Amino acid sequence: MNTLSRFSVAGKSYAFHDVRQAIGADAYRRLPYVARVLAEKASATLGQAIVIENRPGASTQIGTQAAAAATPDGYTIFFATTNVVTVTKLQTRPMYNLQRDFVPVLGIGSIPMVLAVSAKSKVQTIDDLISLAKSKDGGALFASGGVGSLAHLASAALANQLKMPITHVPFKGNNESTQALMTNLVDFFFPATADVVEFVKADQIRLLAVIANKRLAAFPNVPTMTELGYPMINQKIWYAILVPTKTPPAAIARLADAFTQAMNNPAVQQRLAPYDYQFDILNGPDLGKFIEDEANRWGKVIADNNITLN
Repeated sequence: MNTLSRFSVAGKSYAFHDVRQAIGADAYRRLPYVARVLAEKASATLGQAIVIENRPGASTQIGTQAAAAATPDGYTIFFATTNVVTVTKLQTRPMYNLQRDFVPVLGIGSIPMVLAVSAKSKVQTIDDLISLAKSKDGGALFASGGVGSLAHLASAALANQLKMPITHVPFKGNNESTQALMTNLVDFFFPATADVVEFVKADQIRLLAVIANKRLAAFPNVPTMTELGYPMINQKIWYAILVPTKTPPAAIARLADAFTQAMNNPAVQQRLAPYDYQFDILNGPDLGKFIEDEANRWGKVIADNNITLN
């Protein structure tokens, strides 16, 4: 995703020029929309244009590396998501280093995931899923949008924590995974909430749990993992703003303020509500600690399960 921006910092007006900042869209395909909604409102606060462009490729590494290499002059805004962390643990030689190449500006929220099974399945609870997994050769079959995807890693983490045998069935994207789940070709899947609302309403998919701090308005009868006694299962699709290392502190502060205002804007919240968007804001230092914790968490899951993209 590329961002072109101009804004005033510490009384100095920065002339407009093209600065490319790029990442590929996350596997759940929400990042471009989230970035655009927030950037529109932040742009109004800054009084300057913010232009966003997608740049996918190499599991988002091409775009992320381009953003890392951008001149740190306050013109580049990098919209990051969960997979910019996980890919560094999946590759032997990743193309960038988040801690070295970027400064965290603001955590800009998240979208919950859900543990889903087919409505045709006999599984009604997590205990049922564990029993099913233990009764089958090879364990429970789970879908994902590809090796190393968040659904893959989340399922591996679930299996590790519940001592549940599983077998991975990767598909070409989450749409195929959802179709496989509905037809009961696989036993479970971790989609984003917005991807399955219509199928839950149509009685094609059953939700065992939502992974959120509280029950969701879209699924008021579905318990959280914490309610069910599994607080350690807490992965989510998170979004954040980073800038290249050595970006001026005044520019960072200005960006953080503009996007915080965007996050608190009722019109923005209304536009993102259909995705069950969680407006959990993190300041720069807290975001840095969160990203470090995410790297450690997913690094362990990846190592324990011998998952690699190489």
